[in-house]
Amino acid sequence: MKIILGFILSLVSTISVAHISAYPRVGVADAYALITFNVPHSCYGSATKSVRITQPISGLNMRPAAKANWDISVVQKDSPVGVYHSKNEFGEYYKTETDQVTWTGILPEGFSEQFVINIKTPKDPQIIGFEVQQICEDGRIVNYTKDTQKSTKEIIYETPVKFEVKKKTE
Repeated sequence: MKIILGFILSLVSTISVAHISAYPRVGVADAYALITFNVPHSCYGSATKSVRITQPISGLNMRPAAKANWDISVVQKDSPVGVYHSKNEFGEYYKTETDQVTWTGILPEGFSEQFVINIKTPKDPQIIGFEVQQICEDGRIVNYTKDTQKSTKEIIYETPVKFEVKKKTE
């Protein structure tokens, strides 16, 4: 009986916490990857009104996919020298890159949604921790971040969403 009760309590606590995840979870070095961030449900009884993904390292050339009924805003930043992946129509390297992508819309409670980005993976194998922010209609914020602050009723902290870059095999 105690085992069953413990299992039920752990299941309930797991269900009550948002867990944004990335699919696929693994990609190949020095290649392009489409990553889908799955938001499995909304915010603890409130609708989600925006999802923001921050580029964790320079050079990923992060590009968002359009999403029906959601607005997209992109914040650019200057690229470090030597971290240019794309050329414009004049054959010049772009001097800026995407720092953040924010989708704004409504994800009602009880539904899931997917948000897609395209990146150029780094040349070296590593684990990339994407920082994601889920903003709720009731004012709560869920931060998937490397910050280890204590969660409150208004701001909840989770670990970053991880994507592993593996060595390219020939």
